[in-house]
Amino acid sequence: MELAMAKKNIQCYPLIRLLFIACMMKVALAQDKTGCIEGNCRDGVGTYLYDYGAKYNGEFKEGKKHGTGTYWFDNGDTYEGGYANGLKNGSGIYIFKDGRKYVGMYKDGRRHGIGKFTDPDGRKYDGEYKNGKEDGQGEVALPSGETYSGGMQGGKYHGSGKCTFANGDIFEGSFLSGFPHGEGTYNYANGDTYTGEMEKNKKHGSGVYAFANGDRYEGEYAGDTRHGTGSFLYTSGDRYEGEYAGDVRHGKGTFVFASGDHYEGGFLGDEYHGMGKYFYANGDQYSGRFEQGKKIGKGSLRYSDGAVYMGEFKNDNKHGQGTIFYPSGDKYVGQFQDGLYHGSGKLNYANGNTYEGEFVEGLQNGQGTFTSPKGEQYEGEFKEGMYNGTGVIIFPNNDRYEGEFTAGKRTGFATFTNSFDEKYTGQFVDAIRQGFGSYFWPGGDKYTGEWDNNMRNGYGIMIKEGQDPESGMWFNGKLEKPEENSAVIEKLKNKYPDIDLLDD
Repeated sequence: MELAMAKKNIQCYPLIRLLFIACMMKVALAQDKTGCIEGNCRDGVGTYLYDYGAKYNGEFKEGKKHGTGTYWFDNGDTYEGGYANGLKNGSGIYIFKDGRKYVGMYKDGRRHGIGKFTDPDGRKYDGEYKNGKEDGQGEVALPSGETYSGGMQGGKYHGSGKCTFANGDIFEGSFLSGFPHGEGTYNYANGDTYTGEMEKNKKHGSGVYAFANGDRYEGEYAGDTRHGTGSFLYTSGDRYEGEYAGDVRHGKGTFVFASGDHYEGGFLGDEYHGMGKYFYANGDQYSGRFEQGKKIGKGSLRYSDGAVYMGEFKNDNKHGQGTIFYPSGDKYVGQFQDGLYHGSGKLNYANGNTYEGEFVEGLQNGQGTFTSPKGEQYEGEFKEGMYNGTGVIIFPNNDRYEGEFTAGKRTGFATFTNSFDEKYTGQFVDAIRQGFGSYFWPGGDKYTGEWDNNMRNGYGIMIKEGQDPESGMWFNGKLEKPEENSAVIEKLKNKYPDIDLLDD
């Protein structure tokens, strides 16, 4: 019995196996089926499954997509719209897998005509297409906030248009390959405006730039900077005309100030540089060299009053060796520092007086010699333009004063010798014998003692040849109260301990 059952089962196995294989083949055939899977895919409406996974459902003509239909791409994109001869044509909607979307016209399989394109990141385009590219007139909106309306070519701004940038700047004019290029007007968010030529979004060529504060530049540009020849008018009233390089005054130019001053000459880095002339509103005029906006080196300065300086400059001032001529006829030749006589120099006055020596901050200071046309000569120390310190005056009549001076006066300790060979050595106050001193006469007479207003006054001793000394208290040149010689000497030594003239 068991053997019979086994034989029966063995006989059934081939049939089961054949049925299983047939079922699997049917499933496989169903899964791998491509081509027209529904309807009329030759001339009519049908559904076509492509072997690479794409699928089309719509109208056909002569076996090609023609009319209206929907196409599912194997990458997840979809298209719904018109076809002609197997290519997208007419109105259609294309949705990309990543969310991008195009709604508009097609021709020969490419976007062509009017259409709208949106991107999930926020970019939008509404306008004309040619051969699959944004081309013609259109409007663009970017996620950054930038917007554009105007001509397009190859997906980039091209031709006439208007672009509002994310920062608020607005350019209206000519574009090339996505950049402002050619003639146009830039309205900046800060209120500035530029009208002129552009190259790849940079000012280049001729243009006019008006600043929000009222300043105005008109001239040449290169690489977005003022470069070449131009004029700049400031709201202050100042004006510059000349050459620029790298956005700064550079080369030859003229700067006119509202104050009336003006400069003509070289510029470097926005500063006066090289040879130039500066005309002051008050009539003064400088001609010479500049460096970093300041006078330097050799030059001449002509003053409106007729004075002329010729010499060296430094840090915008007369500095170094120079000569100045005054309309009065005075003349100085020597050293200057910070615009003033300083160092060694010679000052010739129109009246014939001459000073030669040292100067400090515009005045005679230090050692010097003063000579008058009348024959008077002083040689010695000066302070703030006056005799001060130790010096010697020789007068036209050969009188001689040698000693101390104070504030231009013969005040201090000195020796005076007159043309009669009389000599006084002692104290002076304003050229008058005052205090203690000794007077010597040619015959050998001598008075040593106190003086007041050029006369013997006070304690003193008069010694005459062949006579006893007259000592005591003197008044107006006369001995009023005689005293012992030794007593007078002691009183004088006590009163004038630092003066040793009693033994002369």
